[in-house]
Amino acid sequence: MKLSVITPTFWLKDEADIIVYLLDNGIDYIRIRKPFHKAYDMENLLSNIPEEKHSRLIIHKPLKYIHQYPMIGIHHPDHKTLTPFHDRICSTTMHHEKETNKLNAVDQVLISPIFDSISKTGYLSAWDKDRLKIIHQYNEIDWIALGGVSTQRLPELAAMNFKHAALMGYFWKQTIHNETIDYTILDKKLVELNRIKNEI
Repeated sequence: MKLSVITPTFWLKDEADIIVYLLDNGIDYIRIRKPFHKAYDMENLLSNIPEEKHSRLIIHKPLKYIHQYPMIGIHHPDHKTLTPFHDRICSTTMHHEKETNKLNAVDQVLISPIFDSISKTGYLSAWDKDRLKIIHQYNEIDWIALGGVSTQRLPELAAMNFKHAALMGYFWKQTIHNETIDYTILDKKLVELNRIKNEI
């Protein structure tokens, strides 16, 4: 199973180094989501991540950086207005099954929330788990399970035919202290994730 990690919405100290560390230790993709960012901070982050890692980054808006960093993937929450770009990952988000036949020019789709959210109180799953087992038949999209995903949930997602999961709340919970990473906790989570990832 492939694993993505979505960044916290706030900035972490030495975040470029943290992203590289995650990509070097079992995480397949990093989704950079900074809705309240300043342009300088975003450019500083991206410029400090080696170019050979850029093809494993997906930036959640704004799209103005795509010309400056041609290998970084792009994510747009509204698939109806997503413009396809060649040679890079394009992704979107889907909250209802009825949207599956409206996807165009998309490589990855975040299906959310699969389970009740860890990071957003009251954000509950409305997906039929049995229907999710067959959603992958619609086309060759990389379907990504998001929302309430934890290490313990990965086997359950595999049973629903998911080959890719995204972690956010579970991954960062207890790992961040005052915008600084506790690498002891981080490494424990990575070891457990990689163990289960390789078992399923």
